[in-house]
Amino acid sequence: MPGVKIGGAIFDSSNVISGNDSVGVGIRSKGARNNLVYGNYIGTTRASLFAISGLGNGAAGVYIDRASGNSVGDIDIARGNVIGDNGRDGIAIIGSTANGNSIYNNFIGTNSGLGGVDLANHFDGIYIEGSNTTVGGLDLTNEIAFNDWNGIFIKSG
Repeated sequence: MPGVKIGGAIFDSSNVISGNDSVGVGIRSKGARNNLVYGNYIGTTRASLFAISGLGNGAAGVYIDRASGNSVGDIDIARGNVIGDNGRDGIAIIGSTANGNSIYNNFIGTNSGLGGVDLANHFDGIYIEGSNTTVGGLDLTNEIAFNDWNGIFIKSG
């Protein structure tokens, strides 16, 4: 289904998506386009942004498979996600049709840039195989820290 919104502003209407055996959020196939995952705690708890701990999902926190035009995070910094302690990648984008996705204003592997908590994802912070994925930008900064492998790994695309 295209155009699904999962989340809200990080301080009021966010979701806690944690402790699942597989992925936290899965977006799969070319029909799943233009979806927005924003303001969520994925693989963590949510007492507050500063009192947080890991409660990882078994695989990736966000898994985008062959789907295009999706956004993880938002241009509004208050609607970024906290993504940490997942069994594989924080965010994984795979497949030859996974084009034009964006990753903005997220905390990946940590909860803040101010000496944040170690919420390492157990593989890469961001893993990309798709084409034309935008990671960050002017005033669209992701904080990526503590992940067990790479902060960002681009395999192809």
